[in-house]
Formats: sequence, C-alpha cells, structure tokens
Amino acid sequence: MRDAGPADQPRGKYPAALIGLRPAEPSRPPGGHCQPASEPGTPYQIDFGNGVLLLLEVQNLSVAYSRSTPTLRGVSLCVQAGETVALTGGSGAGKSTLAWSILQVLPPDTTQTGSIRFDGVELMGQSAATLRALRGRAVACIPQQPALALHPLIRVGRQVENVLKSHGLYSAGGRNRILSLFHQAGLSEHCFDRYPHQLSGGQLQRAAIVQALVCRPRLVIADEPFAALDTVTRREILRLFQEVKQSLALSLLLISHDRQVVSAVADRVLALRDGKASEPFSEARLAE
Repeated sequence: MRDAGPADQPRGKYPAALIGLRPAEPSRPPGGHCQPASEPGTPYQIDFGNGVLLLLEVQNLSVAYSRSTPTLRGVSLCVQAGETVALTGGSGAGKSTLAWSILQVLPPDTTQTGSIRFDGVELMGQSAATLRALRGRAVACIPQQPALALHPLIRVGRQVENVLKSHGLYSAGGRNRILSLFHQAGLSEHCFDRYPHQLSGGQLQRAAIVQALVCRPRLVIADEPFAALDTVTRREILRLFQEVKQSLALSLLLISHDRQVVSAVADRVLALRDGKASEPFSEARLAE
C-alpha cells in the first residue's frame, strides 16, 4: 500500500508505554459519555454504557507532506479496548499515513492538525522520549513488509530480546518468554538464532508479529500484514491473529483491502477515500 506524498517510508522504530503522563481534557466522542477520573492526575475513561472503554481516539486529523495536497482531511475514528477495527481503502487513500500519524513517525516537514489520544493522553506534541516509550510497549506496529521490522545483520531472537531490553522488561526468563511466543506463532526454536534472510516469507511475518507482541502492547497496528503471503500462509497467520487477540486481550487496528480477512476478524470497518473516512460498513455491505 502506498499513500500520496513525497515520503512514503518514514524512518523510526516501533517501541513502548505511556508512563506518568498528564491526561488531556476529556472530550465527548460520538455515542460515548466521558467520565472524568475520580482522582486528579489519573487518565479519564469513556463509558459507552456497556463497560467498554475507549483506548484510541483520533479527532479531525489532517496531514499534509511538505507543501503537497493533504493526504488526510478531517479523519476521525476510535478503537475500544479489546476491539478490532479494520481500515480499508484504495492505494493512496491515506491508510498508512494514518498509522504513521498514530505512531508519530511522520517526516519532520509534515503538517498535521487535529487530535490523537491514547488512553486519554494527547500524543501530538509529545516529547521524543515519551513517544519512544510509547512505541512497542503500549502501541506496536506490524509493517506491511516484515523485513522492514528486522535488521538484516542481527539474529532474529536477539532483535526480539533487544525490544524487551529497550523497555527494561528483559529478565532471566526472557529467552523462555520469547521462545514461548515463537512456539505460539508457529516458529521453531531454530529460528531464534537465524538471520532474517534465512527465513521464508511466512516465517518473517511470524517473527515480525512476535517482535510486536513481546512487550504485550495494548494496541497493535497491522499494516497490510497478509499482502505478500500465499493463501495457505495467509490462513495460518489469520488464525494466529485471532488466537493472539483472544489470549492477550489486545486491541487491533487492521489496515487491509482483503475483504475475506476483514470479514473474519473485524468488529467494525471504516473506509478511507480521498483522505476522508466513511461511515462504518455493515457485513452485508462489505460482502458486496
């Protein structure tokens, strides 16, 4: 997937968690009721009347690369805790730009306006240190090309270890924790000591998923994770996504144009067209 704009591959790693941030003032999203926290200094919660809390809230987001025409124009969306939201749209619609905006890894000459809140905390304008602490631990990304998530000259297992170490989460049992994830992802123990070029396409995708999940993030952004896979491998990775989502109780923002995949995993579907978000799709409309 490629979005309009001069820089379609922003640089930056995808690691960590929000710690000690002052929450932004609560807003009232469509269909929700804001409930301020009972104690000052604690993140607010948004109650939708069924005990579900809003984890990610994007409001009126517009993004323009350099002096080009805006790639995103007034996009709003939300992801509830434990929910899978699928984002669809044609090439150049702005899907990847939206993902990079949430992660705040856009090029420095990019103009962005609006609001992006994670767990009630405004991300736009946050310090580089705060955002580094967010990426990977609280919000993780599985890129469209898994090779982009892995250094070609470092063994796969060591790279996953480094993610844990960068957030102070690596302990004496760290290797066993990683091998357990390897097993869950369908990777053999031998893959731990292999280099990325020694893995197949399906194994690379599984390794990228392990790297994204090792810190147990609350939200995973998956950017076309099935695009380069054959039918059999796609089915296996899809099953892995469903199992992991259940076992880790995480939220998922899935970027995909594959209707079969979207129908299988999404709780809600939003479409981007010409940089704007449409109304949610129903299952019947998606199948058309």
